[in-house]
Amino acid sequence: MRHIRVAVPVPQLEALTYAVPEGTVTPVIGARVLVPLGKRTVTGVVTGAVEHPPAGIAARNISDVLDAGAFVPEDVVSLLKEQVAEKLRVSNPRYLAKYDE
Repeated sequence: MRHIRVAVPVPQLEALTYAVPEGTVTPVIGARVLVPLGKRTVTGVVTGAVEHPPAGIAARNISDVLDAGAFVPEDVVSLLKEQVAEKLRVSNPRYLAKYDE
């Protein structure tokens, strides 16, 4: 089974790992995909591929691939990944809000 990382529009949440079902083309970095998130389905952006989901986690399948190519350029995806990592690094883990909010 193939797995991808998907950035979803939820504050304070890193990219999540999803499975690509058999028979579905693996989306490229920057492509938009529909993914289940809780009880709803949201549009996310593929940020990369991974070998396996995190240990102890059963990855859910993506629902659909919306773009054959990159909707968001790969260099922009890389920049966004760096910014998210920095914000998570400097946020205080004891609180839900970041210092600057």
